[in-house]
Amino acid sequence: MTLEQHHRPCLPENWDRQTRRLSICASGRRRPISEEVGDRAGLATTLNNIGLVYRKLGQTGQALEYYERALPIREEVGDRAGLATTLNNIGLVYRKLGQTDKALEYYASRAPPIREEGGRLRAERMTLNNIGLVYRKLGQTDKALEYYERALPIREEVGDRGGLATTLNNIGTVYYANNDLEKALSYFNQALPICQDIGDRDGESLTRWWLGVLHRAEGRLQNACDELRQAVKLAEYVQSPSVEQIRKNLEEVEAELANQ
Repeated sequence: MTLEQHHRPCLPENWDRQTRRLSICASGRRRPISEEVGDRAGLATTLNNIGLVYRKLGQTGQALEYYERALPIREEVGDRAGLATTLNNIGLVYRKLGQTDKALEYYASRAPPIREEGGRLRAERMTLNNIGLVYRKLGQTDKALEYYERALPIREEVGDRGGLATTLNNIGTVYYANNDLEKALSYFNQALPICQDIGDRDGESLTRWWLGVLHRAEGRLQNACDELRQAVKLAEYVQSPSVEQIRKNLEEVEAELANQ
């Protein structure tokens, strides 16, 4: 089970409409307009977005190629926020490939905290959360918690409620893995109303899934069943790739209830 969809790289606006246009650029049939007119900053953004298209298509090698092409241009034009975003995207690809050391290199060594007057940029809280994900995958739960908890106040400060819910859920999963179910429940319960308030059905589905799993672990099968039924409906609505696993968990709990 993963909450990872909340940690996907920054997608360009109007993603669905841009995918085909960016794919045309990526295929070499057309040069990006930004390159034709000498817009270096725009070119870096386009290269980064083409990388996102390739990542969405599962072509990680091509994605890395375009991210790496964007990096020196973002350095050249002084786009520190864009640089950190691209570094985060590269780190995410390496994490997906299981190359955690390489992911940490991009997250921690090459993407240091970046601030702007009056607040912290999204790249900083993305980096902290992503480093937490890597340590979680490595089984280093104390380090994962350290980075998640550093991300938490930043997300609160800047009003990033979606990111806040994600980090709360991530902290909950660490406590669940550590068998501290009471603390895990506390964090999932904090995340749930945020997901509902902002209309994040994907996040709500995942949160209810975790709540169902937790209730089952503590023997509250009816509560688990209620949460998982709602999780399935939400997952079906957003066409989540996790829907089959959630449905399987629900069927298992229903069978346990029937045998009581």
